Formats: sequence, structure tokens, C-alpha cells
Amino acid sequence: MRKIVALFAGIVLVASLAAAQEAGRLGLNLRVDPAPRIGLTYHISGRLALRPSIGFVQTSVESETKGEARVQGAPRKVKTEKDTTHLSFGLGLHYYVLKAEDFSVYSGLNVNYARNTSDLSVEKQKDIERNGSGNIWQGSAILGVQTPLNEHFSLFGEVGFGYTHQTFEREAKGKTDGTSKRWGLANSGVGLIFYF
Repeated sequence: MRKIVALFAGIVLVASLAAAQEAGRLGLNLRVDPAPRIGLTYHISGRLALRPSIGFVQTSVESETKGEARVQGAPRKVKTEKDTTHLSFGLGLHYYVLKAEDFSVYSGLNVNYARNTSDLSVEKQKDIERNGSGNIWQGSAILGVQTPLNEHFSLFGEVGFGYTHQTFEREAKGKTDGTSKRWGLANSGVGLIFYF
């Protein structure tokens, strides 16, 4: 019985020493889900990691269409410009359920906030301008897999299921407000971690 207790104590000691070596480890994340985000992974302990992130995307699209107008065959030209900005902040708490040499499996909770703005301008016979903005709050439970490539790099992929609450305002000729709520896939993505 003493040998079994000593063996068990030895296994627990070795496991806790291995976990202590990983506690405090810091990594830089690059993630795509589908918008790119950059963040940190900080291992609080051998099993818990905190992952804050920030994302920013700005797109600008211009298009021009030429054709014939339906009235009297006069040439018609339509020019469209759209600028969109997406800024997001996220925080995740991950628990490593299974840790092996070649891969780890983790589950966790993520909370995200995003702010979207867009400006649309259409020049044709009647000019149209529309401006809009919106806020998105999202909470999700995730399941992920992480595999080390070497001492400093790891790949990860995760899928999440959660709740999304979105509010938006649009201004054209009048003002339109709205709210959207949904349950479903959320926070799914892939990425790379560089550990310092």
C-alpha cells in the first residue's frame, strides 16, 4: 500500500512540476475567423489559459457600371463606393482537457464585442447615400485542438456555439434601427501561436 501511495505521489509531483513549467508562458496569436485577430495566450497554470484579442478590418470597394439606359438609349453610368470598418475585442478562458506531446484538446468560454460602420454612396441619375453602424455582443462555448510545430510555434483550430446579439442603425432618407438575436455557430477559426 505504501508503494502505491508513493508511486501516486511521485506521479502527481512530476505532473505538477511539468505543469508549473508551462504556467506563466506567453504567446502571440494570429487568428482568422473569418476576420483576422491578433492576441495573446497567457497560461495561468498548466491547464488554464487566458486569451485576449483585438481585430481590425477596413475595406474599400469601388465599382463602375456602364450600359444603356432604358429611356431613349442614352448611356447610363453607375458608380458605387462602399467603405466598411470592423473593430473587435475578445476575451477567452480556456481549460486544457487533454494534454499530450503532439496535441492538446481544450474547451473554453469566449466573450466578444465588435463595432461595425459602413458608408455607401451610389452615383447615378439620383445619388444615394447610406451610412450605418452596429454593435455585436457574442458569448460562446468552444472546443479546440492545439498542436505544437516546434518549441515556439503551435497551430490551433476551434469551433464554438453561442449567442449573438446585434444592434444596428442605418441612415438613408430616414433612420432605421434594428436588433438581431441568434443562437448558433460562433467563434470558429484557425490560428497560429508564437510562444516567447
